[in-house]
Amino acid sequence: MSAKGYVAIRIPAGWAGELHRSPHRQILFCLSGALKVTASDNEMRLVEAGSVWQMEDVSGKGHWSEVATPVPFDAVIILLDCPS
Repeated sequence: MSAKGYVAIRIPAGWAGELHRSPHRQILFCLSGALKVTASDNEMRLVEAGSVWQMEDVSGKGHWSEVATPVPFDAVIILLDCPS
């Protein structure tokens, strides 16, 4: 799988986001903390330290995210190179 870039993120404890789609196909590697992710169909997953999440909801309604720990959520996101 080829990649076109990466970004390291830190989301503060207590943060809760709005409904949104993933801007690109991407893979997230959680380094610390935990993120509760709820899809528009109400399916929920917890992305915790050491886990990987492949985000492909680039169309449709998307998902909500919120930091589920009293510490920040730290992760690295790999932006996947999509064929034309």
